[in-house]
Amino acid sequence: MSPGQPKRRVALIGTGGTISSIGRDSLDVWEYMDAGKKIGPDDLVARYPETAQVAEIVPVPFSSVGSSFIGPADWL
Repeated sequence: MSPGQPKRRVALIGTGGTISSIGRDSLDVWEYMDAGKKIGPDDLVARYPETAQVAEIVPVPFSSVGSSFIGPADWL
């Protein structure tokens, strides 16, 4: 991105699934789903503040289910 260019606006639509799962610690990349902790899109954006350097992230809560429970009706 060039200086003076406006940042892109990106919607982060929270649907649950793997990306919302938080492990026992920052290095838990294997059994993170067993910890049972989930975060919404607002918390996900706050957890990675570096994203603000490249885009304006707009968190949009939608649902909080496992990815296998989302189908075409939800996508539409």
